[in-house]
Amino acid sequence: MSEILLGKALGKAFNLLFVLYAVFSISSICQSYIRLVQSVTLTEETIVFPLLCLFAVMVYIATGGIKSVARFCILAFFFTAWMIVYLKWGFIKGEISHIFPLVTTTFPKLIKAVDNSYATMFGYELLLVFFPYIVNQRKALKHASIGLWINVLIYVLVTFVSVMYFSEWQLRQLIYPVLNLYKAVELTFVERIENFGITLWVFLILSTAAAYLWMAKKGVDSVLSKKRTWHLFLCAIVSYAIIIALTSTKIESVIYDKWSVLAGYVMILYPILLLGVHALRRNRVQS
Repeated sequence: MSEILLGKALGKAFNLLFVLYAVFSISSICQSYIRLVQSVTLTEETIVFPLLCLFAVMVYIATGGIKSVARFCILAFFFTAWMIVYLKWGFIKGEISHIFPLVTTTFPKLIKAVDNSYATMFGYELLLVFFPYIVNQRKALKHASIGLWINVLIYVLVTFVSVMYFSEWQLRQLIYPVLNLYKAVELTFVERIENFGITLWVFLILSTAAAYLWMAKKGVDSVLSKKRTWHLFLCAIVSYAIIIALTSTKIESVIYDKWSVLAGYVMILYPILLLGVHALRRNRVQS
């Protein structure tokens, strides 16, 4: 579609941009999770082998195509969505007064906070890629919209309880505040509930990363005008190499938190550009 509306050269350029966005998104997602696992459970291990295992499962899911990715996403939802029950302990132990600064904050600070945190919502832009493969698109759009609103509701609940449970100083100092929120849970049969949460968290990591890997593969197919299975392995290898190669925290911050987020905004707004070009071409043909 990009090449049809924007021309072959410009269309392939945008497709290549989205391939890079998908590859770096995979690296960002997997790197952050493996670092979390390393800091909590595998404190004396390097990230090389655990990361390799994670990528192996991710590639296995993506090789099955979009149907395999979609099925795993459904499985991941039912394996993890029930964990929202654990917010009960954080809500009981929290202080409702902690949310009052949200009422008195300034509008520029609110916009800055939205910009800093909006990247956690990325993922729904993949609808742009796999929507053409759906047979009953009208029905799928309805169900996808319902799923997105459920996801937004879960994010709002987790954020609300986190702000209640932690003080402003804790929110500034804690690296993994949601993980520390698990520690508020009191279960007699589980000693360290955060390890249980990290284990189930891998389903969300794999479902998201596998979807981006499939998107990257389709993008390479479009850029090279050839459909090859090895394109998927190429994207996975490049993403793995990026994680291993990036050892500087500053470089990671620039690539993951700035460039990748900017590319995500471009992809979200990209359909508006295509619609505008389509409207101009249609008016020109009618004239």
